[in-house]
Amino acid sequence: CLHLTPPLHLPSMGVLTLVARSAVEGAAVWRHVVPPHRCTQLLLFSPSLAMLTSTALPYGLPAGISCTFPLIVEEQEEAEAWQRRSHEQLAQLIGQPIDGYVTLSFDRPAGLAPLIVQELPETVGSKVWRGAWLLWKALVELEALQGVRSVLELGAGVGLVGLLLATDHGLDVAVSETRTGYAGASVTWDNLVYNVELNAESASKTGGGVRALELDWTDK
Repeated sequence: CLHLTPPLHLPSMGVLTLVARSAVEGAAVWRHVVPPHRCTQLLLFSPSLAMLTSTALPYGLPAGISCTFPLIVEEQEEAEAWQRRSHEQLAQLIGQPIDGYVTLSFDRPAGLAPLIVQELPETVGSKVWRGAWLLWKALVELEALQGVRSVLELGAGVGLVGLLLATDHGLDVAVSETRTGYAGASVTWDNLVYNVELNAESASKTGGGVRALELDWTDK
């Protein structure tokens, strides 16, 4: 059973305020990623709340806490408070709220438009796994896309592969997911729709297209 997604009104890439790690005087610090983004650039990011409530500790540990894990309760609470304070200080320095933290940034040689993809820690389907990179690389290196005009991706997750095919190769791509097929499926679905809408304009500029389809695997 396939269902077209309703249109969403989301901020454009240029409106998102993202930060990424940069090396400054030998130390890694978070810096504002200022648009416009390069046409070959791909940014993978996690929303601020997800980063600050995870075990990633983007701002490290405050002075006086050792790096021995797991932390005791008091040290864990202090570390979490340190993340929030550091986040708020950086937002004040930038002058606007921070939407997310870039966890991966790289250039695609065949990139024709920038891509910004959000991943979440809540479910298996909302993360980018190594298999996605391997699938994309295999399709390109094995020249499996010759003569292809349209693609249907099953179990698209965050939609990374489909978005790459649409923007780098000008293909008409439908990325599909179930909204109800497993626990947490609705989170994966909403995130997929978000990524499609966020990058739809970039895909169209390259002659490609991407849309999200709800595919209910349990519907016989």
